[in-house]
Amino acid sequence: AVTFLNEVTTGLRNNLPAGSEITHAPMDPDIMPNKPYYEQVLKVTGHQLDFLMPQYYNGYTRPVIDGIGGTG
Repeated sequence: AVTFLNEVTTGLRNNLPAGSEITHAPMDPDIMPNKPYYEQVLKVTGHQLDFLMPQYYNGYTRPVIDGIGGTG
């Protein structure tokens, strides 16, 4: 999946018309440090993304309960 995401993201950025937007929508635990998506995708091709939209449903965090940044 890592190779696929990096190749598709780079391919889209290089071939889409100017002004096109590229997004990723990973599950929230995947954007934690030391996870393959974070280490091998975001650090490699994250600069080519316009938006990163984590999916919080049924995931690791519960923003409604936990707040943002543990603020409650």
